[in-house]
Amino acid sequence: MIHKARDKELGLDPVVCAELLNTVPAEALKDIKWTKSYSYHEFKNDMKIISLDLLKCAENSLYR
Repeated sequence: MIHKARDKELGLDPVVCAELLNTVPAEALKDIKWTKSYSYHEFKNDMKIISLDLLKCAENSLYR
């Protein structure tokens, strides 16, 4: 998805996206209907990994 968006050059700034992923507040996750139990700590860790992958232009290393 990120590579497709980058290819289209729709103004997607990887630095801004990474910052947004890393600053989601805990209360924002309460309204999401998760398919499995997911703690805020797990979420933050996954967002950190995804944002680093985004900045490195790498594949999502969570799903290799």
